[in-house]
Amino acid sequence: MDSIERVEGIKEDVPAFELDLSDIREFPTVTLINKYGEVVAEFYGSKTELEKRFKEVIDNGDFLTTVGKQEFYLVR
Repeated sequence: MDSIERVEGIKEDVPAFELDLSDIREFPTVTLINKYGEVVAEFYGSKTELEKRFKEVIDNGDFLTTVGKQEFYLVR
């Protein structure tokens, strides 16, 4: 355990810990939302690969915006 000295001069034992961030999801490449703003689908991976596999779904959506590497589409 590490010791931390407070301003008053009192030492307190604080347990050391590690954060495992490996299970945190990355941002989706393509996100589909409905007219209520609810997420109905998230696609992860290379944009070109997603366009091949889900061409009809993406083409039927209305492009809304891009934020970083994420694209958002409105589904009808």
